[in-house]
Amino acid sequence: MTNHENCYREESDEIDILDIIRFFLKSRYLLLLFCLIGLLLAFFVSFIMPKEYKATATIAPMQFSIVNPSFNLLTGNAVKRRLAIPTLYSESEISACNVEPDDGYHVLSKLVAVEIPKDSSLFSISVTRSTHEGAINCLSAIFDMLQTQQEDFKKPFIELMEEELVELNHRLKDVQSILVGFQQNDIFTTTYFDKRIEQKELENRIYKREKDIEFAKRSSIELVAPIYTPSKSTGMSLTLMLVLGLFFGFLFGIFVAMFREFISKVKQEL
Repeated sequence: MTNHENCYREESDEIDILDIIRFFLKSRYLLLLFCLIGLLLAFFVSFIMPKEYKATATIAPMQFSIVNPSFNLLTGNAVKRRLAIPTLYSESEISACNVEPDDGYHVLSKLVAVEIPKDSSLFSISVTRSTHEGAINCLSAIFDMLQTQQEDFKKPFIELMEEELVELNHRLKDVQSILVGFQQNDIFTTTYFDKRIEQKELENRIYKREKDIEFAKRSSIELVAPIYTPSKSTGMSLTLMLVLGLFFGFLFGIFVAMFREFISKVKQEL
C-alpha cells in the first residue's frame, strides 16, 4: 500500500469521525428529548407495574425415628408432590393467600414453589404475592396446613409400631416364662443360653421401639428460621428501569435523527 493511499485512508477516517460528531451536535436536542421521554415512560411503567414480594421458609422435615434419623416422612419431595395437589388446600389457605375462591385450589397448587438443595435434608417453600404482609400470611397458612396434615402421615406408622411393640412384648413374656421353667441344673445348657440371648435382643428392640413411638408422637416439621420476606419487591428496581428507559430512549432518538437526515437528503436530491 502506497503512502498516498495511507494518507487518503487517514483523512477518510477523520472525515467519518467529524461527521459523527456533527450528527450528534445537530441532533442533540432531539436525543435529549427522547432520553427524557424514555425516563418518563420508565418511571410511569415502574409506578403502575404490580409489585411482587416473595416469602420463603426453610423447613426441617419430620424425623420419624430417633434410632434412624434419616427416616423422614415429610421430605422435600413428598411435600412438593402434595402441594401440587389442588384438593389439598382448604378455604383457610385460599383466604390467607387472597386468591379467587372459584379457582383458588388450582391457583395455590401452582403458586407454591418447593426448592430441594442437593446433599441436604432441609428444603424451602416460597410464595409470591402483591404485598409484603400478604406473602407472609399466605406462606404461614400453608406451613400451618402442613403441620396439621402431618398427623395423617404419623398415625398409620405409629399404629404399626405399636402393633409391633405388642408382639415383641408377647414374645418377651413367652421367653421369660420358658426361662423361669428351667431347673437349676439346666442353666448351663445351650437352650438356656439361646433363650437368654433372645431375651436380651427382645428387650433392646422393645426399648428402641418405645423410644421411636415417643419420638414420633412429638416429631413435627419445623421452621429452621422465621419466614423471610425482603422489604423490597422482587420486580425490576426503579434504578434499572430508569437506566433502560434512558438507553432505549437514546437509541430511538438516534434512529429518528438518522431517519430525519435520510429524508432531508432525499428532498435535496429531488
